[in-house]
Amino acid sequence: MIQLTIEDAVPEKGEAILNRLIDEYNTAAVADKNKTASNTLKFLDERLGLVSGELQNVEKNVEQYKTAQGITDLSAQAQSFLQTVQQNDANLNQVNLQLGAIQDVEKYISSRSNERVGAPSTLGLSDPVLLGLITKVSELELQREQLARTTADQSPIVQSLEGQIRNMKANIRENVEATKTMLTTSKNQMLATNRKMEGVIRTIPQKERSLIDISRQQAIKNDLYTFLLQKREETALSFASTIADSRTVDAARSSNSPVKPVGKMIFALFALVGLVIPVGAMTAKDAMNNRVMRRTDVEEVTTVPILGEVVKSKEADRLIMAPQNRSVISEQIRTIRTNLQFLKSATDSQVLLFTSSISGEGKSFVSLNLGASLALVDRPTVILEMDLRKPKLREALGMSNSTGISNYLIGEATLEEALHPIPGYENYFIMPSGPVPPNPSELLSSPRLEQMFQELRDRFTYVLVDSPPIGLVTDAQLIAPFADSTLYMVRHDVTPKHYLKMIDTLYKEQRFQKLNIILNGVGEGEAYYYSYSYGYYGEDEKKKLI
Repeated sequence: MIQLTIEDAVPEKGEAILNRLIDEYNTAAVADKNKTASNTLKFLDERLGLVSGELQNVEKNVEQYKTAQGITDLSAQAQSFLQTVQQNDANLNQVNLQLGAIQDVEKYISSRSNERVGAPSTLGLSDPVLLGLITKVSELELQREQLARTTADQSPIVQSLEGQIRNMKANIRENVEATKTMLTTSKNQMLATNRKMEGVIRTIPQKERSLIDISRQQAIKNDLYTFLLQKREETALSFASTIADSRTVDAARSSNSPVKPVGKMIFALFALVGLVIPVGAMTAKDAMNNRVMRRTDVEEVTTVPILGEVVKSKEADRLIMAPQNRSVISEQIRTIRTNLQFLKSATDSQVLLFTSSISGEGKSFVSLNLGASLALVDRPTVILEMDLRKPKLREALGMSNSTGISNYLIGEATLEEALHPIPGYENYFIMPSGPVPPNPSELLSSPRLEQMFQELRDRFTYVLVDSPPIGLVTDAQLIAPFADSTLYMVRHDVTPKHYLKMIDTLYKEQRFQKLNIILNGVGEGEAYYYSYSYGYYGEDEKKKLI
């Protein structure tokens, strides 16, 4: 089936062209077919005359061969011969089996009376008399063997049994001789029959091959003759009733609506453009973004271990840790608290330095809540507001700018005067920055800094240091020698990627003790992933700690 279409601005013109085209095609096809049919009939008549004579000669050859060889149905005869041979072979095998059993019986009856020989095999023997005699002899021998264990050989009973056994064996010998003669005669007859049948069967393939050669020629000529007759009749019918092969299923017709332009394609194109452009824009934005967006951004650039992750907080309070708080962010702070066991030094107290690359990465928030988490498990903890340039902790806690670190470092206050308890948390203190000094770096180089850390170690189990960002000032590096571990904050969609190389350099050069990264401000889309990604520590180790 073929469908012809034409696009034209005038529908009636297109219909007329298609209808006329089909009419001309059918007329030309009928003329060609009539000419071809006439030539085909002439050729078929000539070939039929020639094949008919050849077929008659081949049929006569088949008839003469079958008459000369006495063949009616060669396949049926061969099958009958094979069945006869198979049956004869089966009978011959049965006879051989019986002869073997007879030989076993002869060996048995030839044995001496004092030799214990097992009962002979009677497989294939069907003579009930012989089988009965063998069974009787076996029973007598068994009785004799039992008596021989308790009675002398000269005993009358034993002698009586010996006589019965000899008589039985004599009867068996006569029966065996007769049976053996009969079986041997049957075997010879069967062997002669097999040789005769095999001779006849060996001649069958030759006769069959010759007959097949003649029959093949007959079949070929017959098939060719039948084929030519069939084609002659088909050609005659075609010549008598020649019509066009093609048939018009539907006459040409025009559509009710225009076919161009295609509205659906236009809409699909605009839909595709509307999809590609936003996707391309988002991809380009992601490619041009130079901030840390996911955990893999950190792992691909630096080998620094990741101690934990903290999701983006939706709560307004800066201090969210409480005994009954079971939010995701609280559990993540507790996980970081647990992982601190891997950073613990040999001393009883532990100084943790919190720093970052730039301002706004959440080091004050994480350090403040981690300290509260440690205080909740009865660990005396103090947090130092050592970002002397831009302090934030006291503002988050709603405390006034009272005596603090700067006062202590210049010798105007003692440690007790600089420490302040955090309301609502037992064992949790803060040492605020105090008045902002004009020279923070020089103040942090004071010898009293080492004295302050030593006094804090003696009093508290954990000392948390909220230091300025490394990428802006050098204050954190001045404090680093007094810290046991350093927790570096990397915030999602805030920390520039090029700072990751600086972190890796600091880690390799060991400028900070036990440098670890905390991922902060993880987006909601990655919250589930990060809730199950607890740093580089194994699950078994975390279970032991918890």
